[in-house]
Amino acid sequence: MSFPSRTLLGLAISAAALNTFAQDEPATITEETVVTANLTKQSSFETLASVDVINTQELQKLQISNFADALNLLSGIDVTQSGGPGTPVSVFSRGTSSQQTLMLINGQRFSSATNGFSSIQLLDPALMARTEYVRGSRSALYGSEAIGGVLQFFTFEEGKQPENWGLAEAGSYNTLRAAAGSRGTIDATTYSIGVAAVDSDGFDSQENNDNGNDDNDGFTNKSLNLSIKQELEGGFDIGLTHLQSKAENDYDSLYVVNPSRKQDLRVTQVSGGYTSDSLYSTRLNLAESKDHSKERNTDENVATSYFETVRQSAYWLNNFQFNESTLLNIGLDYHQEKVDADFGYNDFFTGEPATYTKTERDNTALFAQLQLNLNKVDIDLGVRQDDNSSYGTQTSGSAAAGYSFSDTYRAYISVAEGFQAPSFNALYYPGSGDSEILPQESLNQEIGLKARYQNWNWQVAAYKNEITNLIEWIPDESGNWKPYNVTVDIQGIDLSAQAKLGAFTLAGNATYVDPEYKELGMIVQKRSKEKLNLIFGHDIGNIDYGLIASYYGKREALGDFLPDYSLFDIYGNYALNSNVTLSAKVQNLADEDYVITPGYNTSGRTVKASVNVSF
Repeated sequence: MSFPSRTLLGLAISAAALNTFAQDEPATITEETVVTANLTKQSSFETLASVDVINTQELQKLQISNFADALNLLSGIDVTQSGGPGTPVSVFSRGTSSQQTLMLINGQRFSSATNGFSSIQLLDPALMARTEYVRGSRSALYGSEAIGGVLQFFTFEEGKQPENWGLAEAGSYNTLRAAAGSRGTIDATTYSIGVAAVDSDGFDSQENNDNGNDDNDGFTNKSLNLSIKQELEGGFDIGLTHLQSKAENDYDSLYVVNPSRKQDLRVTQVSGGYTSDSLYSTRLNLAESKDHSKERNTDENVATSYFETVRQSAYWLNNFQFNESTLLNIGLDYHQEKVDADFGYNDFFTGEPATYTKTERDNTALFAQLQLNLNKVDIDLGVRQDDNSSYGTQTSGSAAAGYSFSDTYRAYISVAEGFQAPSFNALYYPGSGDSEILPQESLNQEIGLKARYQNWNWQVAAYKNEITNLIEWIPDESGNWKPYNVTVDIQGIDLSAQAKLGAFTLAGNATYVDPEYKELGMIVQKRSKEKLNLIFGHDIGNIDYGLIASYYGKREALGDFLPDYSLFDIYGNYALNSNVTLSAKVQNLADEDYVITPGYNTSGRTVKASVNVSF
């Protein structure tokens, strides 16, 4: 029996057992509300998509210090890093590439326009109020990058009681982490203020130290969050959010001895809106994000290269609620990207410093979405047209329909187009870029079923995603790496469930994904085809403890299959009183020796302890 069928059968049997014991119990699971899927507030059960929500309480209970660990606990996502703390995080959502998951902070993009990656390794979970993950294409709403899914991080959440908080954490590799802040809602003001810092010696990232990189690769990061929203008279409001992280990490390079990377991530947004109880509401967001990365040789303290993206954007959303069953969203979305770079070498032909042949572009989009509620049937229709100065016009459409069999069961089916704009590297990288490279396009088909009971719920989704013009970097006959358009077929299934039975909590998910190059008949690199997570928790008065078990299947890399592996973590929390909690965690309990990226080490068994205060 294959992994998918074996896993699904086991979870189905567990679900049936839970159903037997759960029906007469009082409701103990709070249903989450999401806005990322359709730009309007909906419960996760009502949404015609597969969604997950990570909130502050879950992160604190499981003692998760970085978003790589948090995302790995979700179905449909495979996360890799080339080294330890602070190294770039690659997120493969439903088998798509790491640049094909749109990432937002309070609605604002923060990816690098040069390489297409988002610096989520710089986001401290302590400064986030919640994270929403929507699987599947959402380009009809968001445009470029939203092929595999959308991840949105929120720095504040309305309706929360005022709370002051702080944490101090110490662990393996001489890792120290501290954070403090205040968040909540007072009268008509919602606010979130916080600071966080982490310092770690790290471990030796690269296996081969022939080039002199036989050292630990440390990481430091300092972050600041400021978010405030003021409700005004007459349905108006105005808000400001600012998030900034400054980090430095050593890393092992194949080409430079003892290199170091300095990174600066900044996202600032000013918003204003009007909401009425009748037909119309509107919101305007003005934002700027900055992603800056500078590499240098630590032995000589000489900068070797730097890359910077500055993105300015304006977003105007208008909602027309014609009646209880008809909602129309119409919006304008504009952003301008400017890049600056020093490649650290001169052009072979001109002798001048190498640079991009083009350093800025702009994108203007108009989109509309119609949501209909027809008794037990829901219909979502969306369309968006993007006009980009680099590659022209791109139109994306989507259609989804859902049917509620009862208050317990709900099914949906959807078809959605997606696309991703070529990065500046793919278009204009000196000596490698191809200004004629085509935007990546996709057609995603999905069918899903959701169920909610009094104290447990589950969701399952099967999908097929065909990506044409996928951009892959492949060496040419001379050994120079260049971007090429290829076609990829991806199919898979996601299953997740959670339950609370008295003092026990149980959550689990299973993922199977099969991404294949259509022309070559080869598996797409670096993706694990199978993944399974189980989280068991038990509360005893002022003590709660639990086990996190994860299985990752084989993945292909550099023409060979990396072996599968399993990881086990244990955690415990002890509430001294209503204000102070002591916590401890052991990760990779069995000290598993595993490989995610060929040539790079992974962390062995680690321990950490922390104290959390709130008042």
